Amino acid sequence: MRSARKMYLVTVLLLASVPAFADEFSQTPPLPSLSDQAQQTPARYQQFTVECYLGNPDQKQMLGSLMANSAHDAGPACNGMFLACNGACYGCFTDFDYSDDICVDKSGKKYLR
Repeated sequence: MRSARKMYLVTVLLLASVPAFADEFSQTPPLPSLSDQAQQTPARYQQFTVECYLGNPDQKQMLGSLMANSAHDAGPACNGMFLACNGACYGCFTDFDYSDDICVDKSGKKYLR
């Protein structure tokens, strides 16, 4: 009988502590709903058009165009797409902040055109 009473007291104490423990987790802020967030894709995930030039872009030897995920990927993407490049192509795109074209070589280094 004594062990049953001890077991009852332990159970009551445990059950009494559960609401206090649960309050700790109920104070977290609610997750944002889709209506609270902007409905557009973040800029880092937007693709843009890159024109690929063989050699100096000022000589206008364009091989074609492709879509790139970032400015850093423009040159490497062109060199990976066109076999004629052999590492000598530049990927160029218009940057509206500079109102100029920016060209990127195979290593990702940027140049203003």
